[in-house]
Amino acid sequence: MVSGGRSILYDRGKVSKPLISVLVPVLNEADNILPLYEALEGVMDQVSQRYQFELIFTDNHSDDRTFPILEELAERDGRIRVYPFSRNFGFQRSILAGYLNARGDAVVQIDCGLQDPPEIILKFIEAWEQGYQVVHGVRRSRSEAWLLRKARDLFYSLVDLLSEYLGRIYKQSKKQPLSIVQFSIENGVVADHAAPPGRISAESQSSS
Repeated sequence: MVSGGRSILYDRGKVSKPLISVLVPVLNEADNILPLYEALEGVMDQVSQRYQFELIFTDNHSDDRTFPILEELAERDGRIRVYPFSRNFGFQRSILAGYLNARGDAVVQIDCGLQDPPEIILKFIEAWEQGYQVVHGVRRSRSEAWLLRKARDLFYSLVDLLSEYLGRIYKQSKKQPLSIVQFSIENGVVADHAAPPGRISAESQSSS
């Protein structure tokens, strides 16, 4: 694990301001890390009077400059922690590693490629403040090939058959395909219960 020299150890419930963890799984995202970081800085600055943040990057064994860039950022910004994996363990385990190491009162998950606007996090926080424990984003349109869009529609049709909850979300739009995205906020208690016992960090490559 790599963290900045100004990192603070948080104890949930014992800090002056609630802590929000932002989880970012990455794989060969060298071109996207700085733009995302700058966008997240703008979001965090807007609510810095009310909240503290930590940024958790789980690097799924990138072979470009992703990890060196994250190392440099972690040295500059003590809110950043980086978990580099010793090999590619897959996207879902990368997400799991982030949840297992998050310390926040709420946990935000966002992709690195800026497909989803980071400023929406402010709306997630507003909903969380109103008492919602889980808030997720839904894409109402996206630029992609016709075949991929149809495959996505088929996937959500299968979800409709298998899951009453996600099926209702799919049915909200008759004209445009919906895409439930990996962009969300969860209450810290929910995140704690969502992650199974144990830690994935034993499978990752620790650095300091």
